[in-house]
Amino acid sequence: MSNHFKSEEYAHIIATMGIFYNTIKIPCILIDEVGAILHSEGEFRNYCTKLQSLSEDNSMCKHAHCQSSLQANNIGEAYVSYCPAGLIHYTVALSSGQVFKGAIIAGPIHMSEPDDYEVEQVMKRLHISSDEKDILSSYYRAVPLIHPSTVKYQLELLTILAKDIMSANKSRLLKKKAFYDEQRAINETIQELKEIEPITENQGSSYPIKLESELTSSIIKGDESNAKAILNELLGYIFFKYKGDNRRIIAMTMELVVIMSRAAVEGGARYEDVAKVTQSMYLLTVEPNDIEAVCMWLIEVLEKVILFVFPLDIEKKEQMGVLRKAVIFMNQHIQENISLEDVAKAVNLSTTYFSRLFSNEMNMTFVDYLTMIKIEESKKYLVDTRQSISDIALRMGFSDQSYFSKVFKKNEGITPGKYRKMYL
Repeated sequence: MSNHFKSEEYAHIIATMGIFYNTIKIPCILIDEVGAILHSEGEFRNYCTKLQSLSEDNSMCKHAHCQSSLQANNIGEAYVSYCPAGLIHYTVALSSGQVFKGAIIAGPIHMSEPDDYEVEQVMKRLHISSDEKDILSSYYRAVPLIHPSTVKYQLELLTILAKDIMSANKSRLLKKKAFYDEQRAINETIQELKEIEPITENQGSSYPIKLESELTSSIIKGDESNAKAILNELLGYIFFKYKGDNRRIIAMTMELVVIMSRAAVEGGARYEDVAKVTQSMYLLTVEPNDIEAVCMWLIEVLEKVILFVFPLDIEKKEQMGVLRKAVIFMNQHIQENISLEDVAKAVNLSTTYFSRLFSNEMNMTFVDYLTMIKIEESKKYLVDTRQSISDIALRMGFSDQSYFSKVFKKNEGITPGKYRKMYL
C-alpha cells in the first residue's frame, strides 16, 4: 500500500475526515493514487459489505473509486458518482503541485427513493443468487436518503475541507475549477448557436460585434463577472464558427486581446502594465493546437487587465475594498439618480472622507467616474435601435438628449447618433 502524503498532510487528512464524519454522519475513506484504502471513518454500509462478500469481482469498488477520483482531479472540484451497486458517492481529489496523491470518498447515500429494481439489476450483473434478494433489499433501503439540496452543501463542505488540507495547491485547484466553469459557459453558447441558427461552411450568422462594445464597457467599469460572461459568448461563437481552423481561432482571440487591452488603457491602466500581460499571446501563434490553453490564457488576461483598471494595492487593501464596494453599488444603481452622499452612506463613510479617498485612489472625481460608467452603460442601449436616443438619455439620468449628446461627445469624441451608426 502506497502513501505519498507527507506525515503532516496525512495527520491533517485524518483529522479532517473525522470532522466530516462526526458532523455529517456519512462514512468516508481515504484512498491513494491507485485506489488502495489508507484510512476510513465510520463503518461500511451493510449493503456494500454484503455485496462484496457475495461478488466474484472484489475489485469493482476499487476501480470505481479510482475512476471517480481521477475525474474529480481533472475538473478540480468535488465529483458526484454512481458506484456499481447503484449508490451515490462524493469524491474530492487531493493533489500537490501537479502530483495526484489520492482522494477522499464519502458515502454511499441515496438521492432518490430506493427502488428494489436497482438491487435486482446489481444482482444480475454480479451473478448473485436470487436467494439473497431480501437481505440485500433491506440493506439497500437502510442506506440514508439525502435530498439533493442538502447534498449540495455537503459537497461544498467536503470541498472546503479538502482545499484546506492541500492549502499549497489551493490556487491551482481554484484555477482549474474556474477554467472548467468557463468551458461550460462557452459550450452552452455553442449549443444555443446550434439550436437557433445552424452554421455551415458556406453560411454563418453575423459576428456579434456589439458584444465587443459591451466587453469594453464592462472592463472599463471593472465589472469582471459581466466581462467574463460576454467573453464566453464571443468565444463560443468563434469556436463554433471556426471549429477545426485553429489558426483562425487564434487570430480572432488575439483581436479580443487587443480590444481588452485598449479598454484597460481607456479605463486608466498603464499601457506598459497591460503590454507585459499580452506579450506572451503572440508566442501562441507558433503552436496553435492547444485551444484550451489559449482559452485559459485569455481568461487570465481579462482578470489581469481589469485589475490594472482597478488596482488592488496590498498596502491599501482596506481602502481598495471600500472602493470596490462603492463601484459595485454605483453599477447596480447606475440608472438611478444616485449622489455622492448615497454612495458614501452605502460604504459607511462620511461624504467628505469618501470623496477625498475616491479622487486620490481612482485618479478622477466621483462625478467624472459616475459620468464615465453612465456613458459606458448607454452604449449598450445605443446599439439597440428600438430605443430612441432621447429615451436612453432619460434612462441614464441625463436631463435631456442635448445634454446627454454633449457629455457623450466629450467622453467619446463622437455623438451618440454616430456611435449608433457604427453598429448598424
